[in-house]
Amino acid sequence: MAVVKTYHGLKLPLYMLLEAHRLYVVPGGFVYTWLSFPSDRAASSTFCRLLHFSPTSRVLEGEQGPCRVLLRREGTADARYADMKVRSFLDAVQPERLRVIPTLERTPPLDSSEYSTTTWRAYSGLVQEDEWVAQ
Repeated sequence: MAVVKTYHGLKLPLYMLLEAHRLYVVPGGFVYTWLSFPSDRAASSTFCRLLHFSPTSRVLEGEQGPCRVLLRREGTADARYADMKVRSFLDAVQPERLRVIPTLERTPPLDSSEYSTTTWRAYSGLVQEDEWVAQ
């Protein structure tokens, strides 16, 4: 997951992971979630420390070099508690110069006649287009 340098330190991967959890993991009934992470930093990663992911012992060769799989069992009390703690943490550290976009926002119509003149675009509640929008 890459974040533009001007947005480093804003905890965007945490926001994105929690939002993906809300939009896909819970409704999809997933039992496990996983991601790959550089092997040298896997155990000390924010995902392990805050979100209750566990690094596997096996090192794999990934696109970016050696990596480990971070695995999390969803639906457990530990996973729910970790999500709750991270949400509280993010609420406390949210920079004032950023704003949360409403979940549903009216967008201007596209120039193509195949689209209606009233276009609604669903947002996750955390992002507009790709990421946070700096004001």
